[in-house]
Amino acid sequence: MATTRGATERLDSGDCYRRTLSRSIRVNKEEHLRVKSAVIRRDFLKTGIMLVGGLVVLGSLGEVPAQAHVRPPGVIDESKFLAACNRCGRCLDACPTQGLTTVSLLDPRSSGSPTLSGYCRVFDEVSIPPYPGGNDELKSGAIPGTPCLKCVYSCPTGALTVLDIRQAKMGLAAIDKGTCLGWVSGTCNRCFDTCPVNAVVESVQYQPVVDATKCIGCAQCTYVCPTSPKSVIVNPLERT
Repeated sequence: MATTRGATERLDSGDCYRRTLSRSIRVNKEEHLRVKSAVIRRDFLKTGIMLVGGLVVLGSLGEVPAQAHVRPPGVIDESKFLAACNRCGRCLDACPTQGLTTVSLLDPRSSGSPTLSGYCRVFDEVSIPPYPGGNDELKSGAIPGTPCLKCVYSCPTGALTVLDIRQAKMGLAAIDKGTCLGWVSGTCNRCFDTCPVNAVVESVQYQPVVDATKCIGCAQCTYVCPTSPKSVIVNPLERT
């Protein structure tokens, strides 16, 4: 009888332990689910607030007037370009100078479309930066030059139009005579040596001047300008 009673007591003790352990696991599981639910609700609320805030910001951006941008070659009519551009980014990948980036959300009308933030190669034969005489044959017309236009050919929608690269109008260069070394001290002519379409000419005093009828806005002059900030920049054109 003693043996049977001892065994029964051990069974009761083991059963009590299992019930206690099961209850503890159930309580811990319920607590875990409660905490998890609270986290989910918090994250959901946070996401909702961020979404509403983003919609408010985007709504306010819609009131911002459209901005002008320096474009890759092949943009003739701004409205038609923006309507045809699907923001695929292929022109950015194709650019050999990595000179294209996309317009930010701060301009909702143009956001995601390509803008020239570096420089356009224009011709495959161009040397950037120029070594002495490196671009003489191209600039003199001794060689015709091979138009790059890789961004144009990569465009799947026709937003960028194939054209004579010398007729491209990406922007228009402007020289700050107050900081340009060619004007201040007569010690620099990099933009003159570099320009692939001879749009930078020399004044009577041998200072660089931009010929607006020839400038295509490739920004090679900006790239090679040694001053900081740059003394020559390319401004966007006002397009329709």
